[in-house]
Amino acid sequence: MSIFKKSGAVAEKPRARRKNPSVSVVHPDEKETVSHTNYTFQVAVAEPAESVEICIDGGDWQPCRESIGLWWYDWTGYHASEHRALARLRRPDGTIASSEPRIFEVRLD
Repeated sequence: MSIFKKSGAVAEKPRARRKNPSVSVVHPDEKETVSHTNYTFQVAVAEPAESVEICIDGGDWQPCRESIGLWWYDWTGYHASEHRALARLRRPDGTIASSEPRIFEVRLD
C-alpha cells in the first residue's frame, strides 16, 4: 500500500488490484447456478499457452483440454454449495498467469 497525506493526517491508500486478461474462466458465469450432476468449465486465454489448468475450491490444479480455441475441464462428483474456481496458464517461456476467482453455486434439487 502506498502512503499519502490528507489534511495533515497520514493514511494508507489501497493499491488497485490488477486484473489479468491473459486467462479467464468464461463459464460458469459469476454467481451462476449450476444444476447438473456434471459440468464443463470453459477457460479463455489471450496469449499462447503451453498448458491451462483449473483449481476448484483450493484443491489440486487439474489439466484442461484445448478444443476450438478454448480450454475445457469436465467436472463431476461435486456437492451443492458455493464454489470458487481459478484458472492459470503456463506460457511457452515457463511463466504463469492466473485468472481472477470465479464464484458460482451448485444446486442439485
